[in-house]
Amino acid sequence: MPPPPTVVPAAPPGPGVRPPFVAPPTDGNRRRLWTGLGIGAAVLVLVCGGGIAGFAALVRGTVHERSVNATRAVTEFLTDLEHEDFAGAYRAQCEPLRERLTLAEFTADFSNPSLESFRLDQPEISTDATIVPVQLTFDDGGTVNDRIVVIVESDGASRVCGEE
Repeated sequence: MPPPPTVVPAAPPGPGVRPPFVAPPTDGNRRRLWTGLGIGAAVLVLVCGGGIAGFAALVRGTVHERSVNATRAVTEFLTDLEHEDFAGAYRAQCEPLRERLTLAEFTADFSNPSLESFRLDQPEISTDATIVPVQLTFDDGGTVNDRIVVIVESDGASRVCGEE
């Protein structure tokens, strides 16, 4: 004959809620949750907005600085040519141009006809260089519209580096 089944007594009921739960217990009210989420969202918007505004200011400042430096470099170069300071104009050029021409060759190229006046237009900035449109007037009465390329060299100086 088989042994009689053993009966395990049920656990006595304890204090608290009995399973199954109708709804999980809540800790406080929902107002605290939404207040915390709202504050967190506001801080996130402020941080991201500040980062975007800072980046935009950096880009705008860099573009403005490149424009001013390119205009200054071209103005100095053309002023030196206008006053027939060929050594100064030669030094205002980038290294590759100075390697191509000696000062004597540069002087011979730019001395006849002499530059009488010039007018600069708004610089055009690209990733590699800045293009400065100019109108040149010579002592023989001729005028030329040109586009002068300005680069920033490794020493941080903006220098004239040819024509486009």
